[in-house]
Amino acid sequence: MTTDFILSLGAAADGEVTKAFAPYTGAGAAAPIAKLEAAGRWFEVLALRLRQATNVTDPDFDAAVREIERKALDPSYAYGTKATAGADAAAVETEQFSEDLFDKTEPAHFATLDPANWKHQDHYEVMGLSKIRWDATEEIIRQAFKRKVLIHHPDKKAGKKSGSVDDEDNFFKCLKKANEILSDTVKRRSYDSVDPTFNNNVPEVTDKNKKNFFAVFGPVIQRNAHFFKKQPMPLLGGPDATEDEVNAFYAAWYNEETWREFSYEDEEDTEKGDNRDEKRWIDKANKAARAKKRTAEVGRMRTLIDNTSLCDPRLAEFKRQADDKKNFKKREKQAAANAAAEEKAKKIKEEQEAKAAAEAAAKLALEKAKNDKEEIKKQFRTQRKRLRNVCKDNNYFVADPNDLVRQMETTEMLCEKLSLDRLKALNDAIEANKADANSAFDEEIARLRHDEAEAKVAVANRQTWEQRSQASAAREWSVEDNHLLVKAVKAHPPGSVNRWEAIAENVNRATTSTKFNVTEVIAKAKELQKLGGL
Repeated sequence: MTTDFILSLGAAADGEVTKAFAPYTGAGAAAPIAKLEAAGRWFEVLALRLRQATNVTDPDFDAAVREIERKALDPSYAYGTKATAGADAAAVETEQFSEDLFDKTEPAHFATLDPANWKHQDHYEVMGLSKIRWDATEEIIRQAFKRKVLIHHPDKKAGKKSGSVDDEDNFFKCLKKANEILSDTVKRRSYDSVDPTFNNNVPEVTDKNKKNFFAVFGPVIQRNAHFFKKQPMPLLGGPDATEDEVNAFYAAWYNEETWREFSYEDEEDTEKGDNRDEKRWIDKANKAARAKKRTAEVGRMRTLIDNTSLCDPRLAEFKRQADDKKNFKKREKQAAANAAAEEKAKKIKEEQEAKAAAEAAAKLALEKAKNDKEEIKKQFRTQRKRLRNVCKDNNYFVADPNDLVRQMETTEMLCEKLSLDRLKALNDAIEANKADANSAFDEEIARLRHDEAEAKVAVANRQTWEQRSQASAAREWSVEDNHLLVKAVKAHPPGSVNRWEAIAENVNRATTSTKFNVTEVIAKAKELQKLGGL
């Protein structure tokens, strides 16, 4: 039995599925079995099937392929489902993204994109990510590229007119270039630095911007924060931010560095140089242009943060509070100084008043003492006159004229030496008992002479004591006497009854030299104490 076997692979148009079929002839002949190897679009379908673990068991193979393609193009399924390849297949977890992240339509100018002019195309727009741009993660970029490839791969355009196919080929090349740029961290950052959609404007310092500070500067700060090496950067915050938060914001924005660079705008490619010198010249020119743009960018960022700080109402409020606190402390200090000055002035005034009062009191006391002295003198004159008169009236209490002069001298002696009280008492006694006035007169004379004699004896005793003290002081203490004194002082500590008498007795009892009295012992003990011997 012969079997004619023909295997055909048809071309698929847009929205259609390529069919593989094998017609055969022969009654009752079994259908031939052909082993097919996936290639081209069929390889893609197979990859999708394996990746999504979709088991094709449907008798209708075309229906199974269409189901796989439907799942591949369905964003709610692709990269976001958990599928199984049977009861024993492991769960596969992938990230799921909202359809709103991707552009729903493609602009008409995509058909005119030139791969040779790839630097001037919007890579995010080509990838269908014009809405999220910088916020697109690596996984989102891979998802976007996958979606675009399923639509714009040249194999999908088989059967179209040549012009349309050429446009699609050009766009696909632009798509691959966009994916190359955005999938590489360094190249993507280079492109992001010159993103044509980025607004580089810096709000000016105006009253309107100050009034609407957060609405004007908030979005600008947020979009420029993307360029800093340190992430996340502190944002502007709100009107209720604390002083520490505001200071931290400005400290970060003034001190942190940005990564923005401008190599993407290099006018010449160093690889285009014919020789090493020309390549070096191109590289030097590119670096100079980048440095100039970098300097301008640093100035722009500095102007942005300067204008922000000049319009920030929080800084003005913090400054006002600091000034109020400073002024309050200044006022407190001034008040304390004024109080101290007032207290000092009050004290000086009180001292002056006290001094004036003391001087006035001293003056009054002096005047009173003077007056009292004058009064005493006056009383002395009165009492002396009384005594002289009474003595004169009584012939000075003598019968013999020869004794008159002596008695007159005695009367004057009484007037000079008697105190005022005794002089007055004598006059009162004479006047009270005129008959016996002579007795009172003689008694006062005898009393005065007795007092004078006692005074002379006291003077003599004092002189004798002084002489003895000087003689005792002149005595020399031997080393042995000093040791005896030290021992006696320690034996009789302060508080002992008749301490110094006991010490003197101990010394005199043990010494072999001159005996010492209490005064001598005390004087020598003080001397030794000053010398450190006690």
